[in-house]
Parts: sequence; C-alpha cells; structure tokens
Amino acid sequence: MTNNNLVNKNTESLTALSDSFISLFEADRRRIYAYIYAFVMDPDIADEIFQETSVLLWRDFEKFEPGSNFSKWANGIVFNRVRSYRRKEKKHHLCLSDEVISELAGQISESNNSEKRWQALQACLAMLTPTLQQVYTDFYVKNTTANELAKTTGRSVSWIRKAVQKLRKTLVDCIDRKQREGQV
Repeated sequence: MTNNNLVNKNTESLTALSDSFISLFEADRRRIYAYIYAFVMDPDIADEIFQETSVLLWRDFEKFEPGSNFSKWANGIVFNRVRSYRRKEKKHHLCLSDEVISELAGQISESNNSEKRWQALQACLAMLTPTLQQVYTDFYVKNTTANELAKTTGRSVSWIRKAVQKLRKTLVDCIDRKQREGQV
C-alpha cells in the first residue's frame, strides 16, 4: 500500500469516527450539560466542566464501543470530571458527599429523563418554605459553607447541616413523588 493510499484510508477512517462522534454528541449535548449542572448548580462552573468534558469525550471516543450506550459511557466521564473538580475546589467539602454524588449519578444515568427531573426540581424548589429556599440558594447556588452560613444567619453549624439534610430529603422525596405521579 502506498503512502497516499494509507493517508486516504486514515483520513476516511478519521472522518467516519468524527461523523459518528458528532452525531452521538449532538443528540446528547443538552442531557450532558443538564447532568453536569445537576451536580454543580452553577452555570459558569457547568460551562467550564462541559467544555473540558467535551474535549475528553472526543479524545477518548476511540475507546467507545459502537452500538453500546453513548449516554452511559459519557456519564462515566462526566462523573469523573465532576468529582475531580470537587476535589480541586475544596469549598465544596460540605456539599454532597462522594457517596451521594455516586448515588445521584447512578440514578441519573439510569434515567434518560434528566430534563424532566430538572423541571421537577424547579417545581419542588418553588414549594419549599422561604427558609429552605434561602438555605438552598446560599448553600448550593452561592456555594456558601455551613460555617459561613452559620455566621451570617446567627444559626449554629449544626442547625445549618440539619437544614441541608432536610432540604435534600425534601427535594428527593418531592422529585420522586412527581415522577411516580407522572407530573414530569
């Protein structure tokens, strides 16, 4: 085989690989972003992780087995990227533990309706008491630590942690209930 033939064959192979990736990625792009955002709840951070993850997905695409579930494969890479970010950014140490993140990742990867879960989350947030809405905003959106929240609210760190636990349970129960009732 001549060098020109080898180059043409490699170019055709790369084009087919590229086309396959673009097709799968574009079909799953919004879900991947929603998956990332569900873990970080910050659009700037989600954008950054999404861009890095997109590059990683392309770089590792040759490891993807054609015919298998692209979403599940991508979720594994996204999950590892989110965990890496959380370890790098220590301010997330009081947020969700790695075990809870793993459980959420499993639940999200099993379900292809993350956009519906997002809608359910928004509906459930609207139903929270003003106090829990404020805890949610401060803790998850603004990434305020429990210690900082205790200082600014005059509450104990223990009270903040209990409120966060109550918030998590309330949101998970509400989202599950909405899914069972078919409201999402």
